[in-house]
Order: sequence, then structure tokens, then C-alpha cells
Amino acid sequence: MVEQPSANPALSGHLIAVTDALNNTTTLERKPDGEVLRINHPDGTREDFTYNELGQILTHTDGLIVDGEEFRYDAAANRLNFNTSRFDHVKDNRLKQWRNHEYKYDAWGNLIEKAVGIVRWQTFTYDCENRLVKTETMADTQVESTSSYQYDSLGRRVGKQSEVKGQTDHKRFLWQGLRMLREESPGQSSLYLYEPGSYAPLARVDQKEGETENKVYYYHTDQIGTPLEMTDAEGQIVWQAKYRAWGAVEKLVVNEVEELRRVYPEVPNAKLQELNKFMCPERR
Repeated sequence: MVEQPSANPALSGHLIAVTDALNNTTTLERKPDGEVLRINHPDGTREDFTYNELGQILTHTDGLIVDGEEFRYDAAANRLNFNTSRFDHVKDNRLKQWRNHEYKYDAWGNLIEKAVGIVRWQTFTYDCENRLVKTETMADTQVESTSSYQYDSLGRRVGKQSEVKGQTDHKRFLWQGLRMLREESPGQSSLYLYEPGSYAPLARVDQKEGETENKVYYYHTDQIGTPLEMTDAEGQIVWQAKYRAWGAVEKLVVNEVEELRRVYPEVPNAKLQELNKFMCPERR
């Protein structure tokens, strides 16, 4: 990946273009203070942003989301629903409701329950170090899936056991420092390669028992390392996603293979985790 910083002294250190190994260039148009106004993607699509005087995102449009996204905030920068007063605030900085999602927390601020409408909800359990150790997803009063997790002494997730609709799955995660090196499950494994000196993924090598040849997939990321596409050895797109402003997947354009497990090993629960940090993108 080749990164091009701005030649404008006022934007010193800010990227204005990123070119990947296939010579695809993403350009960024910025305000004088460095905030991104527009992202022009190699496929011809673009994203536009507006901000308030505090630098908080007010709108985001990308041509996919009808009417785009709009945001409001309280005095502590917490997101507010549009049906609330501008004088409202989020108590204890813990968002309790956002659109059709409702959230509950424990005394330490960990998310312990998330409800989507009245037919689907999830529960989250943590250990004494506030690490996620169990999740359960319910749909129409029936248990849809359960997962449990194990960690090493550095807080890195090293194991996951899940049961989805009666099917059990086991995974092991091997690390190189703070980068996940390998993901293993019965009969198959994935090896991850990264850009030099970076956490941005470069490639993934899949190996399955009984197959003589490995499958290699290449990642195409944005300027901060978020996966946008995966291509196979022939250059064909096998996975492609479009995102909302704060990282939630808006649309899977192509979904022929499972995408990145390093940063998002718990995507089925829509609860993102990197090491021992958690983030629900729809709440951001």
C-alpha cells in the first residue's frame, strides 16, 4: 500500500490518497482542519460527510443508504435519537435506546443485554476482568445460538465454542504479538498476513484437510485498515462490504467467503472485538 500525505502545510501528516498493490487509488478530500469531507473509492462510489463546530459527524451519505445518515449529540457527545429533545442527555454516558435497539448494562458499564424490536435479543456475560465469556442469542423466545470464549494472560482471545441451531463449532486463535496469526477449527485453518509494520490485513491462506492446494485471498482496505474487499488468486472479488459512518456493515455486495476473523471474530453476534475491547457499531 502506498500512502500519499498532503502537500498542504495546514494538512501536514493527513493522508489524501492511498494506492493498493493493484494500483487502485482511494482519494480523500479534507477541510482545512483535516476532517474528511469526501472519500472517492476506486469503483467510482463516494462518501460525503458534514460536521458541526465541534468536529462531530452530522451527516453521512454514500448513495446506498436512503437519505443518508444524520446524527445528533448531547453535551457529552453521546448520540441521541431524533425524537428526543436537544436538551436531553444520555445518563451515565450509557446509551439505553437507539432506533429499534434497547441496551442494558452492568455496574461496570459492560453491555449485558441487547434487544432488537420485540422478537430478538442477546445477552452477554463477562468475567472479573470485564472480558466477554459467553453470549446467547434468542429469536422468537427460542435459543438461536450460544458461544463461550477463552483468553490468555495478555487478554487475547484464544478459544471459542459455539452452538448454532444444534451445530457445534470450535475455534482456536494463535497470536503474534497483538496480531492474530492463525485461526484453527476441526479440519481447516486460516493463516493471516499483514502489511509490514501494520495491523492492516494483507492476505489470508486457507487450508482444508484432504485438499492438496491452499486457497489464498487478498484484502483490500481503506486508509485505516478496514477491509473493503477480498479477492482470490485470479483477482475475482469474493467478499465486498459497504459500511455505515461508524463501522456497521450496511450491505454485503459479495459474500462468497467468510471475511476477516482477526478484528471481527464475533461478527455473527454483531459485537465486534479486538483483543479485550468491544464495540457495537450501531451504537457509535
